[in-house]
Amino acid sequence: MNFFQSNGKFDRKVRRFTSLLLAVLMIFSGFLFIQGSTENYVYEAAEYKEPMVRVALTLEEEGYTSYAMSCPGGYSFGYINCNTDEFVALGSSSRSSFRADLDNKYYIELKSLKVGDAVKDLRDPNTVMLLDVLLSGYGMPLIPSYHDGFCYRMGPFDSNEEAAVMMEAFMLDIEVQNSINAESGADQYILDIGVFDCDGSSVAFSAQGGETLFCFSTSNQSLALAVKPLDEEAFTTSGSYYYPGIFEFRRIVSSGEDALITVNVLPLETYVPGVASREIFSTWPLETHKIFAVIVRTFTVRSGQRHGDIYSDVCYKSDCQAYRGYNRVNDTILQAAQETEGLVLTYNSKLAQVYYSAVAGGSTVSCDEGWYSAVIPYLSAKPTPWERYKDYDKYTSEAEWHVEYTGKELYNKLKSNHSALKGAIADVKINRFCTNSCYVYEMTFTDVYGNTSTVKRSDTIRRQLGLNSANFVVGVNGQTVQRPEYSLDCFPSIYSDGYSGYGEDYLPISSLQAILGNQTAISVPPSGNSVLFSNGAQTLNLSDYNLKVLKSSGHIMVNRAGLPDILNAEIVCKMESVTLSGADGKFIFEGRGWGHGIGFSQYGIWDLCLLGYDFETVLQYHLSGSEVVHLQELGY
Repeated sequence: MNFFQSNGKFDRKVRRFTSLLLAVLMIFSGFLFIQGSTENYVYEAAEYKEPMVRVALTLEEEGYTSYAMSCPGGYSFGYINCNTDEFVALGSSSRSSFRADLDNKYYIELKSLKVGDAVKDLRDPNTVMLLDVLLSGYGMPLIPSYHDGFCYRMGPFDSNEEAAVMMEAFMLDIEVQNSINAESGADQYILDIGVFDCDGSSVAFSAQGGETLFCFSTSNQSLALAVKPLDEEAFTTSGSYYYPGIFEFRRIVSSGEDALITVNVLPLETYVPGVASREIFSTWPLETHKIFAVIVRTFTVRSGQRHGDIYSDVCYKSDCQAYRGYNRVNDTILQAAQETEGLVLTYNSKLAQVYYSAVAGGSTVSCDEGWYSAVIPYLSAKPTPWERYKDYDKYTSEAEWHVEYTGKELYNKLKSNHSALKGAIADVKINRFCTNSCYVYEMTFTDVYGNTSTVKRSDTIRRQLGLNSANFVVGVNGQTVQRPEYSLDCFPSIYSDGYSGYGEDYLPISSLQAILGNQTAISVPPSGNSVLFSNGAQTLNLSDYNLKVLKSSGHIMVNRAGLPDILNAEIVCKMESVTLSGADGKFIFEGRGWGHGIGFSQYGIWDLCLLGYDFETVLQYHLSGSEVVHLQELGY
């Protein structure tokens, strides 16, 4: 695989699988025929240009002044244009260990050389030999540099004065040489030379041991020092991480900060596996990674310059998307990215806003009730009754949790945001839950003096209380409280009373129905049915076939895996009683979920894939009315 190919080219068909394999249902001679359909998308290589992604690996507030790195085979070094991502090489080194640093030194800078009337090319080997002769005896090697054009620097020096003294001595020798040349009729040496005083853009690239290989400064903010592996298949190692692509180094001076910003510049389809490997487990099934590849790609392209102040699209942190190179990338993750190459989620032909948290805990929450935002129709609350959050191994304590606060501890959590409160909290009340969600929307706190303060929006509540999520109930020891439990009419919560696990509660065969394309229902006979799928017929005896159809109050669309039709299901709700247990004198928060709960649940999509759902069904369930399309359809 060529990790550094900047144009994504498609010679093959990219297939979008429909969320349901059942497209045509008909009864003929006692048989039920179900025909699956697949849409084929063919993209011409010349029409799709794969976007590049710029990922900040260091941030201004972190205050980095240097960045150590290594690469087998070495680098080409030069500069990159952040608007076009065009890399221009000005030199190379085959060494393996390097560093980039803020450069606060002084240099003698040579921008041009004329011999007689002839302007010499500073990069021509003959010119370099001439300059070496002129500099012999000064112990100043030529350092390839860029200062709004290719140049050479000599040095470094610790002060302007030191550099000026050395330059004056050098120029006196040039004058002597020119006098000799005048007497012999030889050409004069005319140099554009001066002392370079470090400026707000100066960065140096050095080999291990301190030898400066390249210096860079510019008045053009679109340009920055950049390095690219000489071997295009090689990775850059920094610390314990290794990365594909180009590395850019930019000096940012603002608000009292003087920092080195390191940016990894790489193709979108190369970036996607790196994020997927950090956000979900590499061991999760292929279909899960397909889902995540589409989500990551959509988020990245839609984000644009999320960190435009440092000329980056995204950063390495989880608030953009967690990215630490390719340490955890495996064949499954690469396959998922390749099989969904270019696919993104859209709503009304525009890139959808996609968000995800670790575990929803029974339902997601709409973005407008979670955050202070406008209503986004496709980011509405959805039941996630399949989440096995009681069985997430070592992560169960994060997904299902119990927190206790004294009144004083709770006041200390709240006081910076609730000036009306003056002392320990005496009472906590949940005023209402979010719409179609078990997340808390509004709470009121009362202190021991009778002062009250109210907070709204689930994610604000989560952050102010320091909890894993806003999916909780609260009370005191021994108190019984109510919380909503959401599910679908075709898929009850896996923790509903009497439910014993996936695929173990079946509908009576006599009530099994299938849904036609026009949404009308037909009964399925209990035995002797041949089902025609897209790849051939299969005879199913529904009286003993182990379909994973769960208890239902409505009609079921049976796909090949025998799974409920979650895309056309109705939301159902019941109130669940919870008796709280904990220390006397403390407020007990009994909760589920891990994160803001908006959009996708990472563990939730894993659970759906373990049940056999395909990636498009899962995507379209979480984002109502969304479509999976290729970036080419959007003009990329």
